[in-house]
Amino acid sequence: MLWKARQRPVSWIASLNSYALIMSADLGAYAGTLRAISLDRGAERWSFAPAYSANLPPRLTSPPLTVGLVYLATGYDAPIGPGRLFARDAATGAERWTRTFPGDLYNPTPPVVGGGLLYLPAAAASWPQDKDAQAPLFAVDAATGADRWAWYGGSYLRGAAVAADRLCVVAGNGFDAPQGFVAALAPRTGQELDRTNLNAIPRSGPTIADGVLYLFGDSGALAIK
Repeated sequence: MLWKARQRPVSWIASLNSYALIMSADLGAYAGTLRAISLDRGAERWSFAPAYSANLPPRLTSPPLTVGLVYLATGYDAPIGPGRLFARDAATGAERWTRTFPGDLYNPTPPVVGGGLLYLPAAAASWPQDKDAQAPLFAVDAATGADRWAWYGGSYLRGAAVAADRLCVVAGNGFDAPQGFVAALAPRTGQELDRTNLNAIPRSGPTIADGVLYLFGDSGALAIK
């Protein structure tokens, strides 16, 4: 054994050059800490734990990486407070930018980065009380956090993936009658280009490989060309 570093339960890990980024959760998927540790000795280089004031700790998403930056979104399982999106320097942990979204950011899913933009899907803040509520997907500038556009569809967005000239968003949770769907959006503008009904309730976000979109539904794995 080269070294051992004490960590709380780990929900996410990624290797970057001479160090690793580790997301450890204090309460399941909640109230966690993002740490960078050196790969040669296991020493901590920096850590970041988003502060919160509500009685219910915020849900933390798995942080995506882009050139030199790591992103972390926080939101809630109940509409009780605003969600936030953080951009930190991956090497030093220094803050690049932080922003708060209007209203409540309910159940955000991991952000997706592509083409200089960051996409953050979530659920409708008034769901499940309002079955007609529309869930948001926010697009912001990955370098500055500035707004670019927002799209609304379904009551619960499971996740998104970028492929070539399309951003694919999976929506559905059992309340989207009659089924979940995949919406294809223009990544730069958010214009909806196409929509495919799934005939199933999606249970995961999408993964795209070789032009095929994969996800899990209530009846098993799905593949869409």
